[in-house]
Amino acid sequence: LMNINNLIQGYSLDLFTMSDYFDVMDSLSLCVNIPFGCVSDGWLDEVRSCYKNMNIILNGYGFTNRINVRKLMKKHNNFILDTTYGITEGIESIVNEFGSERIVFASYAPETSPLGFAGRVILSSLSREAKDNIAYKNAQRLTGEVL
Repeated sequence: LMNINNLIQGYSLDLFTMSDYFDVMDSLSLCVNIPFGCVSDGWLDEVRSCYKNMNIILNGYGFTNRINVRKLMKKHNNFILDTTYGITEGIESIVNEFGSERIVFASYAPETSPLGFAGRVILSSLSREAKDNIAYKNAQRLTGEVL
């Protein structure tokens, strides 16, 4: 899993362009975690058209309105949301709309306590299968790792 957030990481593109990084990630079918605040619909459409093997986790929804999440999720089957999406809607409505296979757990530890994010999943009315998908099965599928 590659986390891309130039606002926090301050990475430099002096040696390589973003397309160089994405070429490698696409060739390895890596999963990329991208905050909503760093991108736009057009940029994500362009990335998806060029890099078809890369799964993209979108996080931090609610901090920006620059992205039409519903449109992107319906258009691109390799876009996944983390559990910060839908702060006001509740996790059940997200699962009903997109399916539990397209949502991954985000703890944001150690920066914040994971209890609130875990509670949204644990205390929800979702089925055990949906909770397991969100908690760990989707991450296993995306990374190819056994957790």
